[in-house]
Order: sequence, then structure tokens, then C-alpha cells
Amino acid sequence: VAKNTLFLSNIKPYLQKGDSVLDVGCAEGFFVRYLVDRGYAAEGLEINERSIDFGRKEYGVTIYSHDVTKHNKKYNLVFTSGYFEHLEDPKRVLEHIRDNCLKEGGYIYMGVPDLECPNRQKLSEFFPPEHLQTYSKETISNLLYACGFEVKEIKHDVYNFGMAIVAQKTKFLSTEPICLPGYEIDKLLGNLKVMYDQKGTGTA
Repeated sequence: VAKNTLFLSNIKPYLQKGDSVLDVGCAEGFFVRYLVDRGYAAEGLEINERSIDFGRKEYGVTIYSHDVTKHNKKYNLVFTSGYFEHLEDPKRVLEHIRDNCLKEGGYIYMGVPDLECPNRQKLSEFFPPEHLQTYSKETISNLLYACGFEVKEIKHDVYNFGMAIVAQKTKFLSTEPICLPGYEIDKLLGNLKVMYDQKGTGTA
């Protein structure tokens, strides 16, 4: 419950009662139920069939059983926590969310581990195969900007040893050169330790 209370406090400033929310990777849908009980039109996405069945039966919530890149319904806010660090191509997923899952002026919430977090050295999950991507404030901001989002807020996320980011869908995509140092290092070298050695500068 404490985690759900914190999550809601992070997104509540960007929502009105009755607004629609999609929880991507919602597991059994506990946070979806929490939002519904507080007046939001919340739904979930999950690929684990056991979790889907449990959530539908026990919590009575709507959970779709497919990947977000196959979802085509628009919401006021898309919520993700502990999700984007596991993706091979986060840019493609963000672009799909922007074009197919968010209303005009809608928001995305991202909870991701922070490359610059003081405790990162203790977290073996920062390295493959558990996490395929790591982010700093700079690289996550650049990624969101390149995908047509304006970052509204970045703050410490106690549950992911990282960042809680809220960004808003903008009307226009960036036409400026894209600089995604963290993402490019991960993609080309496939070794997150390089990013630690270079302290997040993204130089090869």
C-alpha cells in the first residue's frame, strides 16, 4: 500500500478525477485497483497469464494480455515502473506509446534505475541479463525529447534506486540531432560496465 500511495502522489498533480491511466507491466493489477478505487479510469497491461487471471478474478480490473507495442487505446497517462530498463529498443516503445497510447497533452510516468545513484554499485541487477538499459538524468531526458516528450519532473525513486520521471506528450517531434549516450553504449557494446567506467558520459 505504501508503494501505491507514493506512486499516486507522483502522478496525481498531472491527473484529474476520472482521467484514464494505463499501467504497463501491471502484474496482478493491484495498483490498477488502487487507482480505480480512487476515481480513476485505470486499466493494465501484462503478459504473464497467471498474473492476468489473478488480477481479473481477485481485483476485478481490466488487464490486457499483450505487449504495449500492440496496444492502441489512448489514455491521459501511461504509468511504467521497473519496465524501460528491460527493453532492447526503448525508443521504439516510447514512440508507440506517444502515437498510440496517449491523448494529446497526455503524460508518461517512468520509474527507472539511475546510473548515477550512489547505491548502484551494490545492485547486480544493473547489469545484463537482468537490465538491458541504464539511464542517467541526461540520457533519459534526451531519449524522451527525441521521442516527442517534454520532461516535467525528475526526482529520486526510493523503490527503484533511481528516478521517477514525468514527461508530457508534445505536438511536435524533435528535428534536432539526437544524443543518446547511455542508450547507444548499451546498444552497440552490450556492456553496462562501460557506462560505470565512463561515469555516464557515453564516450566510446
